[in-house]
Amino acid sequence: MKPPSLASDDAPEVIELHYQRAIEGIELLHGAITQGQPPDSFFGYTRAEAYDALVELRREVDQQMSLALVASFEALFRIDCFNRIHYRMKSGIGPRVRGKDRTFALECRLEEILDLWKEVGVEAHRAGDFKKLLERRHWLAHGRYWDDSTTQQINPLIVRTVADALSAEIQQRCDDVPFLA
Repeated sequence: MKPPSLASDDAPEVIELHYQRAIEGIELLHGAITQGQPPDSFFGYTRAEAYDALVELRREVDQQMSLALVASFEALFRIDCFNRIHYRMKSGIGPRVRGKDRTFALECRLEEILDLWKEVGVEAHRAGDFKKLLERRHWLAHGRYWDDSTTQQINPLIVRTVADALSAEIQQRCDDVPFLA
């Protein structure tokens, strides 16, 4: 089995660039509405209704980009686990996954991989913070049909902060090639 890789357009940096451009677009819409030149899709809206629509649009863009970012980091953590199995790496979770089939990294729940990292010294709250993001990701990805009041509200900055902290913690536990760099 060939080691998996993340498509370049799914990398966190690319998703963040898309997010930045989407926010710039919302700001341009705000400016057009403020100047009394709203686009056709806002025809018949009062200024207050148009601003409310922009707030809702921003909330949705935050959620969609957060979903994409969490999924991207999930892929990176899975690829890292796969590579530790495939290349029989000795640091990090390498010894804990040595006897496992490479498909383990691709088929198990991500929470299992995070729990393995906790076993080798990653602070529990770092893994726990990412698990909270996964709860929100599941809610976003699976139709938003259940009460989400128990899941953490997220935006791309929160996702990046939590994922970077977890990645840094993982890299501190490894003396070999960091796949999360």
